Amino acid sequence: MPEGSLRFLLMGATVAIHLGLALVIGALASRAWMWRRSSAWSARVALNVMQASRVGFALGLVGVGASAWFEAMEMSDSSLLSAGPAFASLIGNSHFGHAWVVGLVAWLTAASLSSTRLAATRRTGAFALALLAVAAFAVTRGVVSHAGS
Repeated sequence: MPEGSLRFLLMGATVAIHLGLALVIGALASRAWMWRRSSAWSARVALNVMQASRVGFALGLVGVGASAWFEAMEMSDSSLLSAGPAFASLIGNSHFGHAWVVGLVAWLTAASLSSTRLAATRRTGAFALALLAVAAFAVTRGVVSHAGS
């Protein structure tokens, strides 16, 4: 376990990831619940759901990027600004990095399917793919955790 401020940075990145994931899953559940509803109330709620989804995806993206950077700092015992080479090595040459890339792609895929006009068109295929991408992201988070080790 890292010591000092790096420990708190890693915990903060983890909190951002989990909070973002909770917002995204809540937004997807709300969309599923309101799928066939058509009223003024559901239109207002749909806007709030879209905003919550966007905030969740942004938080998750920041957390995922920061977590990999902080892991590279920890593994290379380098400072925040000098962890670039270690980050590239971590992403390209490790199990953590490969799972991180898959998770990042899944997260960005879910974001593109959920946060655009495509989400508002009520297409079941896009919604199902977004759910699948969020599930793939969650699996990759488990794979790169200490429990996954």
